[in-house]
Amino acid sequence: MIKNQKKKQGEKKPKSLQWTKSGTFSTFVEADEERNVLSNDETLQVKVRRRHSEDSYTVHYRKNSLLKTKEKKIEKKERAVKKKRTQKKR
Repeated sequence: MIKNQKKKQGEKKPKSLQWTKSGTFSTFVEADEERNVLSNDETLQVKVRRRHSEDSYTVHYRKNSLLKTKEKKIEKKERAVKKKRTQKKR
């Protein structure tokens, strides 16, 4: 029920988790070459999607969501440590 309410309110996923189109290719071999080039960057997730209606393949990428959650956890811990330090000084 909560999910339905969010959809009605028009809430969307954060932009950082959305896939960005890198390009469209007529063959899978071409798309796979582009995917291999992009996958050298370990901070990215890359995928190839087949477009049946156009008989083509698209390559999509996004920042790795696992790395982002790790960064958030580290920031959270750092804030907690700072808070403890300030409480000890009082």
